[in-house]
Amino acid sequence: GLTAALASMLLASVNLVAQSLWSRRDDARVLNAWSMSVGAAILLLLSLVFERGGAPAWTLANAAAIVYLALAGSVAAFLIYYRLIRELAATEVSLMALIFPVVALALGRAVLGERVSQRAGLGIALILGGVGLALWSGRLKPAAAPA
Repeated sequence: GLTAALASMLLASVNLVAQSLWSRRDDARVLNAWSMSVGAAILLLLSLVFERGGAPAWTLANAAAIVYLALAGSVAAFLIYYRLIRELAATEVSLMALIFPVVALALGRAVLGERVSQRAGLGIALILGGVGLALWSGRLKPAAAPA
């Protein structure tokens, strides 16, 4: 599991740098379509190898979740992500990954009525504080002295 997490992080980093280089001249929708297609093919192959015999439970709630994740969680999110890569530095865009757990907790609370513990609330505060500090400190770079 740890090896898979490390490989995921490394591949996501490669993707971020590659997108920041290529998205300035290529259409983000095309880049998104290619990356999603390659990712889907890899996941399909992995599911055929590791999930034999598993039958999905097709319910309206499950289908709605798949549609939501496909449209909002993938298509819209990656188009926004690639737009941000074009506009901002890669280090700033990489901070977005830290916000995902906050959004997941907020959606769990709003949609499913899940309880957010004090510990989770403290985690949210630390995440938002860290991201804010990183963005704020990046803006405080001293200006170059006039020649």
